[in-house]
Amino acid sequence: CIDGVCKCAVGMSGLDCSEDSCYLHCSQNGICVNGSCYCHVGWMGKGCELDTCPGHGQPNNNHADSTPCNGNGICRSGVCQCNLGWFGYDCSLNGCENQCSGHGVCYNPTPWILGSAQCFCENGWTGTNCSIDLCPKHCAGHGRCVSPPL
Repeated sequence: CIDGVCKCAVGMSGLDCSEDSCYLHCSQNGICVNGSCYCHVGWMGKGCELDTCPGHGQPNNNHADSTPCNGNGICRSGVCQCNLGWFGYDCSLNGCENQCSGHGVCYNPTPWILGSAQCFCENGWTGTNCSIDLCPKHCAGHGRCVSPPL
C-alpha cells in the first residue's frame, strides 16, 4: 500500500487487489500480463488450462478433461506417447501401428478390450511396430539377420 493505494501483485487487480485479472489465474501454467495469460511451453487456452497434447475430452464444468491423449497415453512436451496397443497422434486408434510395418504379425488376443493388440516381429526386426532393423541394411540382401539370444 502506497499512500493509501494498493499496488497489486502481478495478475491481481481492484481497489483491494482481490480480483484475479486473468482467466483462471493462468492455471499456474503461465504468466498474467495486463489481463492476458501468456502460457508456458506445453500449455494453451485462455487461462493456460489445456496442455498442448491432443485428445482431450469435451470440456466439463468449464474445465477441460484432464486426461490428454484420449486416456490412452501420456503427454510429453506436447506430444502423445501412446500405451501399447494404441497409436495415432492423439492415441485414439486401436490395433497395431502401421500393420507392424510389414515385418511382423498383429496379434489381439482380446479384441473386445481396446488397446490389447501388439506386434510380434519377424527375426531381425524390433520395436512396437516392427520398424527397427536389427541388422545394418538387413545384411544388404547377402546374408541372414539372426536375432541375438535373450
